[in-house]
Amino acid sequence: MAHLMEACERKKRIITILIMHLEMLNLFTLMTMMLCYFALSNRLKKRKRKWDCYERSLVREVHFQRIIYTSDVACIENTRMDRPAFHKLCEMLKGIGGLVPTRHMCVEELVAMFLHILAHHVKNRMIRRQFVRSGETISRHFMSVLLALVKCHKELLKQPQPILENNTDERWKYFKV
Repeated sequence: MAHLMEACERKKRIITILIMHLEMLNLFTLMTMMLCYFALSNRLKKRKRKWDCYERSLVREVHFQRIIYTSDVACIENTRMDRPAFHKLCEMLKGIGGLVPTRHMCVEELVAMFLHILAHHVKNRMIRRQFVRSGETISRHFMSVLLALVKCHKELLKQPQPILENNTDERWKYFKV
């Protein structure tokens, strides 16, 4: 009888060990499945992100073409200058002002964004939505175009001529020299 009780206890221990091994195997299988799920979902997110970048670049290009190259009327409405004047300003900013294109933006887009901000007195948030750029990018490029424009001040601004004391013009008789 003692031998039978000992055999029963041994069977119970073996069954308990087998159940624990099965539970550990189930846990390992579950963790492996979760790891595969996260790896696949991460891969799909990266694919989606690449498509978003491509889509954003297309939207940027279409918007830029629409505001500058559609017609002179569209260019005047958006930048307050016609296309030849716009291109002349871009060439001047490149040559004299030292404005260089970035990896993702051409000089024409930089200048168009700058002129659109000045012409319509819009905030960074609106330009961010229209040009599909981040606010930091818009602010940084606005300052770079502004600095290039300041470098061109001698060519763009006319120097005032001093008024002579013996001027006979009626408009100047009220001012002291």
